[in-house]
Amino acid sequence: AQETTQNNSQICHTTYTTLAMNSMILKSASFATRVPLSSRSHSRDHSHTCRAQELQGRVVSTSANNTTIVAVENVSVHPLYSKRVKRTVRHTCHDDKGEAEVGDLVTLVPTRPLSKTKRFIVDEILLKGN
Repeated sequence: AQETTQNNSQICHTTYTTLAMNSMILKSASFATRVPLSSRSHSRDHSHTCRAQELQGRVVSTSANNTTIVAVENVSVHPLYSKRVKRTVRHTCHDDKGEAEVGDLVTLVPTRPLSKTKRFIVDEILLKGN
């Protein structure tokens, strides 16, 4: 009776170790499947930015050097009155090449603070204005 008890405990121990080893292999395999930042395809290399918060807006001003002001409109429904409310936010954005002109529709990507007010980079010009 003691031999069968020892054999059962040894089998349970071996099964437990095998399961633990399999879970460790699965965990290590999940880390290996992540896509590195360098292989992701974007129009420009903004690997330090968050692509989930991209904004689209119209260029309002380009008078400053390497800086554009983009107006982003947001339409939401008022919770009490059920009326559509349009809100416009003007973002100061970095445009290193100076390609954007007044009236262009552009895509903005958030980045680290570049100055006191600059928190976005002009990623691409979607539609040329006037």
